[in-house]
Amino acid sequence: MYEAKIQMNSMESVQDFVFGARKFDFDIDIEKGSIIYDAKSILGVICLGLGNVLKVKYNDRNEDFEALLNRYRVADAGAVL
Repeated sequence: MYEAKIQMNSMESVQDFVFGARKFDFDIDIEKGSIIYDAKSILGVICLGLGNVLKVKYNDRNEDFEALLNRYRVADAGAVL
């Protein structure tokens, strides 16, 4: 399982992310705290709130999906560089 932290600040960014995620045939979940939704659901992503840092979990590495994530990725405050 792979993870990334992302943040979307507009409805357009949510739409771009969700429509992009739908192109992949592997499971993609998005969560905030204990709430987990399918990342391919616009309503689910909106329910987690615009502007919040969200965790994306996915089972398959894909270069195109990584490029989509990178548009919304936030730096991990706990990461050592």
